[in-house]
Amino acid sequence: MIYFLIAVACASLFSIMFKICRLRGVDISQAMLVNYAVGAAFCAFQVAAATKASPLTGNFVGTLPFFLACFIGIFYVSGFIIRDYSTQKCGVALTTVSARSALAVPVTLSWLLLGDKVPFWPAIILVLVSLTLIAWPKGGFHNGAGAGKSIGHLTILAELFLIYGFCDFSLKFVQHLVNASVPAALVTLVVFISAFFLSLVFCLVKGVFKKHGITWRELLAGSLIGIANSACTLMVLRALGQMPATVFYPLYNVSVVLVCTLAGIFFFKERPSGQQIAGMVLALAAISLLAIK
Repeated sequence: MIYFLIAVACASLFSIMFKICRLRGVDISQAMLVNYAVGAAFCAFQVAAATKASPLTGNFVGTLPFFLACFIGIFYVSGFIIRDYSTQKCGVALTTVSARSALAVPVTLSWLLLGDKVPFWPAIILVLVSLTLIAWPKGGFHNGAGAGKSIGHLTILAELFLIYGFCDFSLKFVQHLVNASVPAALVTLVVFISAFFLSLVFCLVKGVFKKHGITWRELLAGSLIGIANSACTLMVLRALGQMPATVFYPLYNVSVVLVCTLAGIFFFKERPSGQQIAGMVLALAAISLLAIK
Protein backbone atom coordinates (compact mmCIF):
# COMPACT_ATOMS: atom_id res chain seq x y z
CA MET A 1 0.00 0.00 0.00
CA ILE A 2 2.92 2.38 0.64
CA TYR A 3 3.96 2.13 -3.02
CA PHE A 4 0.42 3.01 -4.07
CA LEU A 5 0.27 6.08 -1.80
CA ILE A 6 3.66 7.38 -2.98
CA ALA A 7 2.60 6.85 -6.61
CA VAL A 8 -0.55 8.92 -6.03
CA ALA A 9 1.42 11.70 -4.32
CA CYS A 10 4.02 11.86 -7.11
CA ALA A 11 1.44 11.73 -9.92
CA SER A 12 -0.50 14.53 -8.23
CA LEU A 13 2.63 16.69 -7.98
CA PHE A 14 3.37 15.95 -11.65
CA SER A 15 -0.11 17.17 -12.68
CA ILE A 16 0.01 20.26 -10.46
CA MET A 17 3.42 21.24 -11.88
CA PHE A 18 1.88 21.55 -15.37
CA LYS A 19 -0.43 24.23 -14.03
CA ILE A 20 2.37 26.00 -12.15
CA CYS A 21 4.54 26.00 -15.29
CA ARG A 22 1.78 27.69 -17.26
CA LEU A 23 1.20 30.28 -14.52
CA ARG A 24 4.93 31.08 -14.25
CA GLY A 25 5.67 31.16 -17.98
CA VAL A 26 8.05 28.19 -17.92
CA ASP A 27 9.18 26.86 -21.32
CA ILE A 28 7.55 23.43 -21.17
CA SER A 29 9.79 21.90 -23.86
CA GLN A 30 12.94 22.72 -21.91
CA ALA A 31 11.29 21.63 -18.67
CA MET A 32 10.45 18.32 -20.36
CA LEU A 33 14.10 17.78 -21.31
CA VAL A 34 15.32 18.58 -17.78
CA ASN A 35 12.55 16.38 -16.41
CA TYR A 36 13.80 13.26 -18.20
CA ALA A 37 17.47 14.03 -17.47
CA VAL A 38 16.75 14.38 -13.74
CA GLY A 39 14.44 11.36 -13.86
CA ALA A 40 17.15 9.20 -15.43
CA ALA A 41 19.68 10.37 -12.83
CA PHE A 42 17.22 9.64 -10.02
CA CYS A 43 16.60 6.13 -11.35
CA ALA A 44 20.33 5.50 -11.85
CA PHE A 45 20.87 6.38 -8.20
CA GLN A 46 18.10 3.96 -7.22
CA VAL A 47 19.63 1.17 -9.30
CA ALA A 48 23.12 1.83 -7.92
CA ALA A 49 21.77 1.76 -4.38
CA ALA A 50 19.92 -1.51 -5.00
CA THR A 51 22.65 -3.41 -6.84
CA LYS A 52 26.43 -3.40 -6.89
CA ALA A 53 26.53 -4.23 -10.59
CA SER A 54 26.41 -1.69 -13.38
CA PRO A 55 22.84 -0.45 -13.98
CA LEU A 56 22.85 -1.63 -17.61
CA THR A 57 24.33 -5.11 -17.19
CA GLY A 58 22.75 -8.49 -16.62
CA ASN A 59 20.11 -10.40 -18.53
CA PHE A 60 17.82 -7.40 -19.13
CA VAL A 61 19.64 -5.55 -21.92
CA GLY A 62 18.73 -6.86 -25.37
CA THR A 63 15.64 -8.72 -24.20
CA LEU A 64 12.05 -8.07 -25.23
CA PRO A 65 11.22 -6.22 -21.96
CA PHE A 66 14.26 -3.97 -22.54
CA PHE A 67 13.10 -2.95 -26.02
CA LEU A 68 9.56 -2.48 -24.74
CA ALA A 69 10.91 -0.19 -22.01
CA CYS A 70 12.71 1.82 -24.71
CA PHE A 71 9.47 1.99 -26.70
CA ILE A 72 7.57 3.27 -23.64
CA GLY A 73 9.87 6.29 -23.80
CA ILE A 74 8.02 7.24 -27.01
CA PHE A 75 4.71 7.10 -25.11
CA TYR A 76 6.17 9.29 -22.36
CA VAL A 77 7.42 12.04 -24.67
CA SER A 78 4.31 11.92 -26.90
CA GLY A 79 2.04 12.05 -23.87
CA PHE A 80 3.99 14.98 -22.40
CA ILE A 81 3.81 16.99 -25.64
CA ILE A 82 0.15 16.22 -26.38
CA ARG A 83 -0.82 16.85 -22.76
CA ASP A 84 0.68 20.33 -22.90
CA TYR A 85 -0.97 21.00 -26.29
CA SER A 86 -4.29 19.68 -25.03
CA THR A 87 -4.05 21.90 -21.94
CA GLN A 88 -3.70 24.95 -24.19
CA LYS A 89 -6.45 24.00 -26.65
CA CYS A 90 -8.96 22.11 -24.49
CA GLY A 91 -8.20 23.29 -20.97
CA VAL A 92 -6.96 21.52 -17.87
CA ALA A 93 -10.34 19.94 -17.08
CA LEU A 94 -10.87 18.05 -20.33
CA THR A 95 -7.20 17.10 -20.48
CA THR A 96 -7.41 15.64 -17.00
CA VAL A 97 -10.51 13.57 -17.66
CA SER A 98 -9.06 12.17 -20.90
CA ALA A 99 -5.72 11.21 -19.34
CA ARG A 100 -7.26 9.63 -16.25
CA SER A 101 -10.17 7.92 -18.00
CA ALA A 102 -7.51 5.99 -19.92
CA LEU A 103 -7.53 3.55 -16.98
CA ALA A 104 -10.11 1.60 -19.00
CA VAL A 105 -7.34 0.48 -21.41
CA PRO A 106 -4.89 -1.20 -18.95
CA VAL A 107 -7.72 -2.60 -16.84
CA THR A 108 -9.39 -4.29 -19.81
CA LEU A 109 -6.18 -5.47 -21.53
CA SER A 110 -4.68 -6.80 -18.27
CA TRP A 111 -7.83 -8.84 -17.74
CA LEU A 112 -7.97 -10.13 -21.31
CA LEU A 113 -4.26 -10.73 -21.98
CA LEU A 114 -2.43 -11.09 -18.69
CA GLY A 115 -4.87 -13.14 -16.65
CA ASP A 116 -5.59 -10.46 -14.03
CA LYS A 117 -8.74 -10.82 -11.96
CA VAL A 118 -12.04 -9.90 -13.57
CA PRO A 119 -12.61 -6.14 -13.18
CA PHE A 120 -15.35 -5.05 -10.80
CA TRP A 121 -17.22 -3.28 -13.57
CA PRO A 122 -19.71 -1.32 -11.37
CA ALA A 123 -16.77 0.34 -9.61
CA ILE A 124 -14.94 0.95 -12.92
CA ILE A 125 -18.01 2.66 -14.37
CA LEU A 126 -18.43 4.67 -11.16
CA VAL A 127 -14.80 5.82 -11.43
CA LEU A 128 -15.30 7.00 -15.02
CA VAL A 129 -18.51 8.84 -14.10
CA SER A 130 -16.84 10.51 -11.12
CA LEU A 131 -13.84 11.60 -13.22
CA THR A 132 -16.18 13.08 -15.81
CA LEU A 133 -18.17 15.01 -13.19
CA ILE A 134 -15.01 16.35 -11.55
CA ALA A 135 -13.20 17.42 -14.71
CA TRP A 136 -15.85 18.10 -17.36
CA PRO A 137 -16.67 21.81 -17.79
CA LYS A 138 -20.21 23.05 -17.24
CA GLY A 139 -20.67 24.24 -20.81
CA GLY A 140 -19.29 21.12 -22.49
CA PHE A 141 -18.61 21.34 -26.22
CA HIS A 142 -20.28 24.03 -28.31
CA ASN A 143 -22.53 23.23 -31.26
CA GLY A 144 -23.16 25.09 -34.48
CA ALA A 145 -20.27 27.25 -35.65
CA GLY A 146 -17.93 25.68 -33.10
CA ALA A 147 -18.66 22.10 -34.14
CA GLY A 148 -15.53 21.77 -36.28
CA LYS A 149 -13.39 23.12 -33.47
CA SER A 150 -15.03 20.69 -31.06
CA ILE A 151 -14.22 17.75 -33.36
CA GLY A 152 -10.61 18.90 -33.41
CA HIS A 153 -10.59 18.99 -29.61
CA LEU A 154 -12.11 15.53 -29.45
CA THR A 155 -9.33 14.23 -31.73
CA ILE A 156 -6.66 15.64 -29.41
CA LEU A 157 -8.38 14.19 -26.35
CA ALA A 158 -8.77 10.79 -28.03
CA GLU A 159 -5.04 10.75 -28.84
CA LEU A 160 -4.24 11.58 -25.22
CA PHE A 161 -6.59 8.85 -24.00
CA LEU A 162 -4.97 6.19 -26.19
CA ILE A 163 -1.38 7.24 -25.43
CA TYR A 164 -1.90 7.24 -21.67
CA GLY A 165 -3.89 4.02 -21.79
CA PHE A 166 -1.34 2.04 -23.79
CA CYS A 167 1.52 3.57 -21.81
CA ASP A 168 -0.01 2.29 -18.57
CA PHE A 169 -0.62 -1.15 -20.04
CA SER A 170 2.90 -1.31 -21.47
CA LEU A 171 4.35 -0.71 -18.01
CA LYS A 172 2.17 -3.48 -16.62
CA PHE A 173 3.19 -5.77 -19.50
CA VAL A 174 6.91 -5.19 -18.90
CA GLN A 175 6.41 -5.82 -15.17
CA HIS A 176 4.55 -9.03 -16.08
CA LEU A 177 7.36 -10.22 -18.38
CA VAL A 178 10.25 -9.61 -15.98
CA ASN A 179 8.25 -11.08 -13.07
CA ALA A 180 10.34 -9.37 -10.35
CA SER A 181 13.59 -10.73 -11.85
CA VAL A 182 14.62 -7.21 -12.86
CA PRO A 183 14.54 -4.23 -10.43
CA ALA A 184 11.73 -1.80 -11.14
CA ALA A 185 14.29 1.03 -10.95
CA LEU A 186 16.23 -0.51 -13.87
CA VAL A 187 13.12 -0.67 -16.06
CA THR A 188 12.32 2.93 -15.15
CA LEU A 189 15.89 4.00 -15.92
CA VAL A 190 15.69 2.58 -19.46
CA VAL A 191 12.33 4.32 -20.01
CA PHE A 192 13.71 7.69 -18.92
CA ILE A 193 16.95 7.43 -20.88
CA SER A 194 14.91 6.66 -23.99
CA ALA A 195 12.56 9.56 -23.24
CA PHE A 196 15.49 11.94 -22.64
CA PHE A 197 17.05 11.32 -26.05
CA LEU A 198 13.67 11.60 -27.77
CA SER A 199 12.89 14.87 -25.98
CA LEU A 200 16.37 16.19 -26.90
CA VAL A 201 15.66 15.43 -30.59
CA PHE A 202 12.28 17.18 -30.25
CA CYS A 203 13.88 20.30 -28.75
CA LEU A 204 16.57 20.42 -31.45
CA VAL A 205 14.06 19.99 -34.28
CA LYS A 206 11.78 22.61 -32.77
CA GLY A 207 14.69 25.02 -32.33
CA VAL A 208 13.96 25.56 -28.66
CA PHE A 209 17.54 26.48 -27.72
CA LYS A 210 17.76 29.15 -30.46
CA LYS A 211 15.08 31.21 -28.71
CA HIS A 212 16.79 31.39 -25.32
CA GLY A 213 18.89 29.25 -23.04
CA ILE A 214 17.60 27.21 -20.15
CA THR A 215 16.86 29.48 -17.18
CA TRP A 216 16.65 28.63 -13.49
CA ARG A 217 12.87 28.33 -13.84
CA GLU A 218 13.11 25.52 -16.40
CA LEU A 219 15.80 23.82 -14.32
CA LEU A 220 13.77 24.01 -11.11
CA ALA A 221 10.43 23.08 -12.69
CA GLY A 222 11.97 20.29 -14.78
CA SER A 223 13.79 18.89 -11.75
CA LEU A 224 10.61 18.76 -9.67
CA ILE A 225 8.67 17.18 -12.55
CA GLY A 226 11.50 14.71 -13.18
CA ILE A 227 11.70 13.54 -9.57
CA ALA A 228 7.91 13.22 -9.36
CA ASN A 229 7.69 11.50 -12.76
CA SER A 230 10.45 8.95 -12.15
CA ALA A 231 9.38 8.21 -8.57
CA CYS A 232 5.79 7.78 -9.76
CA THR A 233 6.81 5.32 -12.51
CA LEU A 234 8.96 3.38 -10.05
CA MET A 235 6.19 3.19 -7.45
CA VAL A 236 3.61 2.20 -10.08
CA LEU A 237 5.77 -0.72 -11.20
CA ARG A 238 6.30 -1.85 -7.62
CA ALA A 239 2.63 -1.46 -6.75
CA LEU A 240 1.63 -3.48 -9.83
CA GLY A 241 3.75 -6.30 -8.44
CA GLN A 242 1.52 -6.36 -5.37
CA MET A 243 -1.91 -5.33 -6.68
CA PRO A 244 -3.95 -6.51 -9.71
CA ALA A 245 -4.08 -3.90 -12.47
CA THR A 246 -7.88 -4.14 -12.44
CA VAL A 247 -7.82 -2.79 -8.88
CA PHE A 248 -4.73 -0.56 -8.98
CA TYR A 249 -5.52 1.66 -11.98
CA PRO A 250 -9.07 2.68 -10.95
CA LEU A 251 -7.90 3.48 -7.39
CA TYR A 252 -4.79 5.24 -8.65
CA ASN A 253 -6.47 7.47 -11.24
CA VAL A 254 -9.43 8.52 -9.16
CA SER A 255 -7.18 9.24 -6.18
CA VAL A 256 -4.91 11.48 -8.29
CA VAL A 257 -7.91 13.44 -9.56
CA LEU A 258 -9.23 13.83 -6.02
CA VAL A 259 -5.89 15.10 -4.72
CA CYS A 260 -5.47 17.53 -7.63
CA THR A 261 -9.02 18.82 -7.23
CA LEU A 262 -8.52 19.40 -3.51
CA ALA A 263 -5.16 21.07 -4.21
CA GLY A 264 -6.92 23.43 -6.61
CA ILE A 265 -9.46 24.29 -3.92
CA PHE A 266 -7.00 24.91 -1.08
CA PHE A 267 -3.88 26.20 -2.88
CA PHE A 268 -5.19 27.84 -6.06
CA LYS A 269 -8.42 29.11 -4.48
CA GLU A 270 -10.63 27.34 -6.99
CA ARG A 271 -14.29 27.00 -6.08
CA PRO A 272 -15.76 23.53 -6.67
CA SER A 273 -19.11 23.38 -8.42
CA GLY A 274 -21.95 21.16 -7.27
CA GLN A 275 -21.02 18.88 -10.17
CA GLN A 276 -17.46 18.53 -8.87
CA ILE A 277 -18.63 17.87 -5.33
CA ALA A 278 -20.93 15.12 -6.63
CA GLY A 279 -17.99 13.68 -8.58
CA MET A 280 -15.81 13.61 -5.47
CA VAL A 281 -18.53 11.85 -3.48
CA LEU A 282 -18.87 9.23 -6.25
CA ALA A 283 -15.08 8.89 -6.35
CA LEU A 284 -14.99 8.11 -2.64
CA ALA A 285 -17.81 5.62 -3.16
CA ALA A 286 -15.85 3.93 -5.97
CA ILE A 287 -12.74 3.71 -3.77
CA SER A 288 -14.82 2.15 -1.00
CA LEU A 289 -16.34 -0.40 -3.41
CA LEU A 290 -12.95 -1.39 -4.77
CA ALA A 291 -11.47 -1.67 -1.29
CA ILE A 292 -14.34 -3.90 -0.12
CA LYS A 293 -14.20 -6.00 -3.29
